[in-house]
Amino acid sequence: MQNFANREVCNLIVKDFKTQQPILHCDYANTNTTELTGTNVFAYGGWGHPKRIGFSGEKEGTFSFTTQLQSFQLWSVLTGGTVDSRADIVKREVIKCTTGGSLTLTLGTPVAGTVNVFAAEDDGGTPIVGEVSGTTFTATEASDIVADQSYVVYYTVASTDGVHRINIKNTTFPVAVTIQGESYEKGEDESILPYYLVVYKAQPQPNLTLGNSNTGDPNELTCTFDLMADANGDMLDLILIEE
Repeated sequence: MQNFANREVCNLIVKDFKTQQPILHCDYANTNTTELTGTNVFAYGGWGHPKRIGFSGEKEGTFSFTTQLQSFQLWSVLTGGTVDSRADIVKREVIKCTTGGSLTLTLGTPVAGTVNVFAAEDDGGTPIVGEVSGTTFTATEASDIVADQSYVVYYTVASTDGVHRINIKNTTFPVAVTIQGESYEKGEDESILPYYLVVYKAQPQPNLTLGNSNTGDPNELTCTFDLMADANGDMLDLILIEE
């Protein structure tokens, strides 16, 4: 077998360990790293207290990858949260009154009890009291809403169209997964050698850092999995194919 080198990331297929059903296809990672660790202890004896016999144990390790492209399926794998299609979204709308005493909301039908109205110059100050019917807010005192004046309205809308939502509770944790990575190595004779790695069982670390910024490079997410042994004691396969 010849020597080879690598300069390409792995495409990943992630499966639920229990069901072996694929739950994520990640072909957008930037880097991936596999690390194996263990502990050596020694029996000592004789003059000078030298090491005489070694014992290895606590075999463990991590598989990690970084990505700037992200998906809700990826977030679901890392958090254990399920993807839902409904979300309550707070809206803020500046409305110029056309008819004294009432305002018409245009960004959706508000959830009951969520409407807060303020004079434009008193945003977040003293709320104007009133009632809501459909998308119309009517002030209890008609003089509180004056024609041709502007008002700021906050309200919550229940959204379902195109919504993707992950709800994470204090009892939500990710499940164990199986991971297969596919890449290639380049041989000294210029041949391209298919390369695969198989992580038999791994637990996503329940750490997620999501950032937003209007400067610099796009946010990069690091995904780390702790390697475990399956029922057969298998942890990792490294596979190279010479065609």
